[in-house]
Amino acid sequence: MNSFRFSGNFEDAACNYDRYADVQRRCAEKLVALLLPSGIEVHSFIDIGAGTGFATLELLKIFPKAKATLLDVSPRMLDVARSKVPASIPVLANAEIFDFSGCGFDLAVANLSAQWFHDFAKFLQRLVAGCRYFLFSIPLRGSFAEYTSAFAENGVELPALGYYEETELVDTLRDTWNIRAFQRVVFKKSFSNLISAARHFKNIGANFVDATERGGFAQSKISAILRTEQAPITLTYDVLLCFVEFRENGGADECIHNRNGYGYRQNCRLSLDMPQQFGEVLEADTNWRRF
Repeated sequence: MNSFRFSGNFEDAACNYDRYADVQRRCAEKLVALLLPSGIEVHSFIDIGAGTGFATLELLKIFPKAKATLLDVSPRMLDVARSKVPASIPVLANAEIFDFSGCGFDLAVANLSAQWFHDFAKFLQRLVAGCRYFLFSIPLRGSFAEYTSAFAENGVELPALGYYEETELVDTLRDTWNIRAFQRVVFKKSFSNLISAARHFKNIGANFVDATERGGFAQSKISAILRTEQAPITLTYDVLLCFVEFRENGGADECIHNRNGYGYRQNCRLSLDMPQQFGEVLEADTNWRRF
């Protein structure tokens, strides 16, 4: 997927994004927490697909003097983020073609934005020219399966989202990056019916149903499914949080081959005080491994 192709969706969602993007906010908190045990110093960072600045705000809690650069394809998203972090530097650009060479960032962060890239592997190759560390969260294959299944059961196959399996993602990283830590988190968000779930996606700029560009389905058929499917639905965000370091010497991948690492399993239940129409309950099962 190409982020510029969907930039209009994010423009439309910018003003009310913070009201609906509870998963994105919570994910940013957990993503930055993954960085804490590393002990790295961050004097400058770039927030890729910054949106309204969730990840930037979390990083500035830890590194209050860091210079923040916000990169996004949506001017309105950048305007909202700048209102929260006036000292930040806004960059209106597509991260997939942005020239990172010579930027000298200590850290790049991408919170639930890299899934929109057309070629994540190529982006990773470009990123090493401008920063040493990369902290990111990305949905894995199987995310939102309940949503696509609801349409499939009514004869409409939505286009595949093209998300990675965890093993595929690790293989993509290992050529250039050492994996310092990663955590797999499953968020579950409940809605009263299918159309409420569809509105949620639209309100955060992730409009997965586009009849004219993404499959040629009759809009009337999709609308009919949304109106008639009244059963409650719970959507699954299966997310990988990952902290990696550029491997300058081309050595072996520490995460894959280090047998002296340690880890533990953490189970938690997260509850958000949100109105029912926005989705009331979030749950998470977490696997955390650090090396």
